[in-house]
Amino acid sequence: MAAAKELHYGQPHQTDDMINVIGSVLEGGGQILRISAALAGLLGKAINITEIRAKRSKPGLKAQHLAGIELVQALTQAKLTGGFKGSSEITLQPGALCSGTQFTADPGTAGSICLIMQIAVPVAAFAPGPCLLSLRGGTNAEMAPQIDYLEKVFLPVASRMGLQLSMNIQTRGYFPKGGGRVQVATTPVDGCLQAIDLTDFGDITEIRIRAFTAGTIPQHVGRRMATAATKVGGGHWSRVLIFSDDAQLFVFCAGLLL
Repeated sequence: MAAAKELHYGQPHQTDDMINVIGSVLEGGGQILRISAALAGLLGKAINITEIRAKRSKPGLKAQHLAGIELVQALTQAKLTGGFKGSSEITLQPGALCSGTQFTADPGTAGSICLIMQIAVPVAAFAPGPCLLSLRGGTNAEMAPQIDYLEKVFLPVASRMGLQLSMNIQTRGYFPKGGGRVQVATTPVDGCLQAIDLTDFGDITEIRIRAFTAGTIPQHVGRRMATAATKVGGGHWSRVLIFSDDAQLFVFCAGLLL
């Protein structure tokens, strides 16, 4: 395997048949890893990623990153080396894309399900047939998209581009236990994704609030958060939902989504 050379702005450098990516460029976090691995699986290109998450306080692969990489490995029948927690370098050699219902990812932590989707959905969307991904972890995690954002914002926009994707939130998961369960079903994209125009922002017609509490935090905390939020927004509030997740008894979590 050829030694990796320094890259600028996260652009991959290809030496012979191996694409080498330095994971420490720019932000030096997990996003370079997810995008690079997803594109490698989608295009069938062997890739070597070094200095993984080098700019984080605890560098290397965490459980969530490893779960996502292993999911791409299964979707592409790939050979993976360096796939262990704490690893600072991996090599992924994809094979043929495959489809089916046997794909699962479970980091065993509250690692973000949404970030696992980031690495797996682009690959599954171009599989030869429908895919069903069974994902576990955190649905509402810090420093990651909320599952509600994917459901209410990403999915409608993606459908306009021709991405046929459905999501079933079976159980929500929060820090530190995780335990969330989400099923994601994809149908192969017909040809290629379609360009869309999002330059016309339009007028705000309504704003919705979802306040949630879980475990030991009482529901009145959610009410107080929602009440405080309605004091701003120019009278556009059309729906306020306060949700208490009684199924997650051993966590300490609350949040507000607009």
